[in-house]
Amino acid sequence: MDPALRVDDLAVGTRHRTLVEGVSFTVEAGERVGLIGESGSGKSLTALAVLGLLPDNLAATGTVDVAGERDLLARSDRRLAPLRGSLLSMVFQEPMTALDPLVRVGRQVSEVVTLHDRGVHRRAARERAVGLLAEVGLPDPAAAARAYPHQLSGGQRQRVMIAMALANDPGLLVADEPTTALDVTVQAQVLALIARLVERRGTGLLFITHDLAVVSQVCSRVLVMKDGALVEQGPVAQVFAKPAHEYTASLLAASELTARRAPGSGTSSGRRPGIESAPPAHRPDPEPPTGPAIRLDDVVKTYRRGRTPVPALRGVSLDVQPGERFGLVGESGSGKTTALRLLAGLDAPTSGTVEVAGVTLAGPRGVARARDVARVRSDLQMVFQDPMGSLDPRMTVADIVAEPLLNPANRRDLPEAATRAGRRELVRQIVADVGLYGDTLERYPHQFSGGQRQRISIARALVCRPKVLVADEPVSALDVSVRAQVLDLLARLADERGLTLVLVSHDLAVVRHLCDRVAVMRAGEIVEQGPTEQVWADPQHEYTRALQAATPVLVR
Repeated sequence: MDPALRVDDLAVGTRHRTLVEGVSFTVEAGERVGLIGESGSGKSLTALAVLGLLPDNLAATGTVDVAGERDLLARSDRRLAPLRGSLLSMVFQEPMTALDPLVRVGRQVSEVVTLHDRGVHRRAARERAVGLLAEVGLPDPAAAARAYPHQLSGGQRQRVMIAMALANDPGLLVADEPTTALDVTVQAQVLALIARLVERRGTGLLFITHDLAVVSQVCSRVLVMKDGALVEQGPVAQVFAKPAHEYTASLLAASELTARRAPGSGTSSGRRPGIESAPPAHRPDPEPPTGPAIRLDDVVKTYRRGRTPVPALRGVSLDVQPGERFGLVGESGSGKTTALRLLAGLDAPTSGTVEVAGVTLAGPRGVARARDVARVRSDLQMVFQDPMGSLDPRMTVADIVAEPLLNPANRRDLPEAATRAGRRELVRQIVADVGLYGDTLERYPHQFSGGQRQRISIARALVCRPKVLVADEPVSALDVSVRAQVLDLLARLADERGLTLVLVSHDLAVVRHLCDRVAVMRAGEIVEQGPTEQVWADPQHEYTRALQAATPVLVR
């Protein structure tokens, strides 16, 4: 049989710069091949070149053959278009960007069928669409076919994308980070589904990801890219057990580091080679703690959808001690985000007590006064999942980090922040402390990598010296090596500054790396909590065991 994909001496670039060069590899029919590398390595450009979907300012040279069709790079877009969806298909990272929000799911799937087979009657195409939705494991395929994309969960939408991609039994399926945005249990289901379907159809799979644990579980061979070139390739077991290139070895080391417990507490905790910190700026000695930094006592939060009550939290109770690293784990819909809104004073509970940094935001006497809420918002700062969504692209780093200092409520213990020069010095110190130097202050967010932007977000959160730092999925979108660096940075800063750190994640392994204690949430309830290593080693609740079992583990 012809291979599903043969790439020979592929190069991609502009007239002035080469971005991918000398890439050659083969994916056999029915073979599952992983393409790994960090952001900017050329993975996605390689996939887009194979599909003929490069931007107009980029051109590709070399040879690409797919399932017996020769030299696709020499074909015009008009000749390539009929092959997409029939000969080769792609599953993207975010299905909502690929699905039409105004068209029912069944119609979108049936359109893929009729587009490549004009002889199929419309009714037969609709029946075929329902059958495909059943094949990808949607519980009620007929109802799913009538739904709009926004009415399905993230995992269900990704299953729809897989159904569309495999509708016409293509010879090659390209999956570009298809599970990055999914909960771990849903990710495990989708990965198993992809593996099962491509094996059943004999479809070649090119699986693009930065997660080596996923590759070790899904793929038989692996390609490693760095700076636009293939630096290593071979069987997964061989490459991961004995990497020949130092870059591959560094990726493996970073993956294993994230899966292990972070270094112990102390001023050197979490420090990475090559990242030195500036001495912490002087600050007043903290007052002795008189109680938990965070306390939730029998908290209930119920929203209403029309006349129907929708419970978000059902009697949640937990304490986080000053200086503790606490993890909050759960999947989408578990209640994590609602809990964070209550801690930040952005919402009030239906009943129960919420205390943060010595302030009772809500309790038997009602909700706190506005000035007390303002105080909590100064003492508690947040780092979000996507830094580009929270950093103003029109502001320099210096202005972004200094902006919280312009609010008098945020600088009550920082007399130096009263002057422009004082604020500038505070910003310089904290930016250095998160490991950014040089001309960082005068640059804009788009000029940094994802990991560097997350460091800027951390600097902005810490410039006012809060007591509590909440990190909401801070590393889920980052490369594996950058993920380890950011987690270790948070650990070091928490220790050096005496911070109470709350890490929110759907990944139990990430929380294990960083946190002393963990609470596991499901459907608005805490089903288990305790010391992280104890919960990891001997989970008591079936849901915790399911989360642990679904967490990808690097197999070497």
